[in-house]
Amino acid sequence: MSIGKSLLSGKLLYTDVHDHKGPLLFFLHEWAAAVSSKSFMGIYLLEILCSFGFLAFSYKTMRLFAVHGISLITTCVVGVLTYTSDFMLYGDTVEEFSLPILLLVLYKTLQYAKQDKLPTALESFFIGVGVAAIFWMKFTILVMCVGALASLLIMASQRRQMSFLMLCLFWCAVGAVGLTVGVLLYFILHGNGANLYQSYFYLNIFHYAGRGADASAAWWPAKLAGWLLLVGFVLTRRMSRDVKITVAFCWGAELLTFVLFKVFLYYFLPIFVFAPLLIYFVRDIRSKTILYTGVLALTLSSIVTNYNLMTFLTGNFPQAVLSLAKTVNTDKDIRKKVLTVRSYDTGIYTLTDCLPPIKYFSTPDVYIEELVREQTDYMESCQAKYIIQKDDGNAYCYGSFRPNIEQDYILIQEASDKYRYEFLLHPLQFLWSLGYMNRLIEKIYTPKHHNVNYRLYRLKNKKKCVSLLDKRFDPCLTLRR
Repeated sequence: MSIGKSLLSGKLLYTDVHDHKGPLLFFLHEWAAAVSSKSFMGIYLLEILCSFGFLAFSYKTMRLFAVHGISLITTCVVGVLTYTSDFMLYGDTVEEFSLPILLLVLYKTLQYAKQDKLPTALESFFIGVGVAAIFWMKFTILVMCVGALASLLIMASQRRQMSFLMLCLFWCAVGAVGLTVGVLLYFILHGNGANLYQSYFYLNIFHYAGRGADASAAWWPAKLAGWLLLVGFVLTRRMSRDVKITVAFCWGAELLTFVLFKVFLYYFLPIFVFAPLLIYFVRDIRSKTILYTGVLALTLSSIVTNYNLMTFLTGNFPQAVLSLAKTVNTDKDIRKKVLTVRSYDTGIYTLTDCLPPIKYFSTPDVYIEELVREQTDYMESCQAKYIIQKDDGNAYCYGSFRPNIEQDYILIQEASDKYRYEFLLHPLQFLWSLGYMNRLIEKIYTPKHHNVNYRLYRLKNKKKCVSLLDKRFDPCLTLRR
C-alpha cells in the first residue's frame, strides 16, 4: 500500500521505492490508494473481487463432478475453510490475489479431462492475461500452471487433438504478451528497466533468503503429508485416468515448490485451489442429516479457530503498529517523515498518512548493501523525525552492522504484540495435515507465546534538515560519508 501511494504521488517503482515483488502487484495497490490513501478500503475491494472469482470457479469445478445442490453447499464450505484458515494470515498477499486465476487454469484443465472441451479463443486469451498477471506479481506461483500444461499436452497427444491445443496456447500467448508489453513499456518509457531486472528478477533468483516457515523443524511433516494425501487421493478416488493425470501433475507441481524453495506460512495458500476436490468426498454422502451436520460443524469450527478472531477474543490481536501510529498522528506537522527499520512495511505509512521518505523504506528478507547505507545515512543526517524499529526483526539483513539510533533520537514509546499458538487447529489444516502437524510439533520446539516488540524514536533536536532525498538521484552517492 505504501508503494501504491508513492506511485500515485509520482514516484518511480524500483527507482524511488523498492520491493522485491512484481510490478503488477504495486500497480493494483496504486489503484487501491486512489480509492483511499488513508485506509485499506481499496485493498478490501480487491480482496472481495478475488474471493468472488475463487468461489465462482470453485462452484464451476465442482459442477464437473456433482449436481447443483451439493456443489453449492460444498462451495460455501470451501469458502469458509479457505478464508478462515491460518494460511490467509492478514490477507493482501500475492497468493490471495492469484487464487482465482490458478483455479481458472485448474478448472479448464479438468474440463478438458472430463468433458473433452478445450477453452475458446476468448477464454484462452483471458487465461493468458491471468497467467501473465501472476508472472508479473510473483513468478514462482506459476509452477502449478506448468503442471497443467504438461497434463494438457499428454491428454491432447493421446486424443490426437494437438493442433486444437496449439491454437488455444497461441491465444494464451497473445494475452500474455499483451499484458507483458504493457508492463515493459512502463519501465522503458521511464528509463528504469535495469531497476526492474535488479529488484524483481536478480534479487529473487539469486539473493532472496526467505527466512520463513521452513526455519522451524515442524514443516517437514506438512510437506510430507501433502505428498501422501496426493498419492492417496489419486489412488483411492473413483475418477477417470485423465482427471487423475491432471490432479497429479498440478498438485504435484505445487507441492514441489515447497520441497525446492524456502517458504512462509502463506505460501501454502495456493494449495487451496484443490479444495473443490472435496466434492469427491461430499457427493458420496447419502444422508442429508449427516451432510448438513458435517457442513455446520466444519463452518462453526472454522470460525471459532480462525486466527484473527481468536487473537481478538483473547486480547492478543496485533495492536503495536496501531498504537505507534496514534502517537505519530498526534504530531500535526504535515511535513514530518517516518522511517521503519528492521521490519517489513507494516502499514505504518498508510496509518500515519506519510509517504515513504527513501527508496529502501522497509527491510525485506535479503541483505542489500545499498539498503544499509541509505537507511544509515538518512538517520545520521537527521532527516527522519520518527523512526520505528522492530527489535531484532530482520536484523540478519544488516549483516554485522547495527545502526546507532540513540545518538540522535530519543525513545518515546515501546509496544509489543503477543502471539499464541495453542488454538490454531483449523479443520482443513487438520484434514490435510498442513498446519495441524506443524502447530503440534511446533509446541515442542517453541514456547507458547512469542513477542514481537517495536520501538518508536523521535528526533532529539528540532533543527530543520534539508532533505536531499527529494531530488532525483541516488541518495547513497551523495550522503555517503
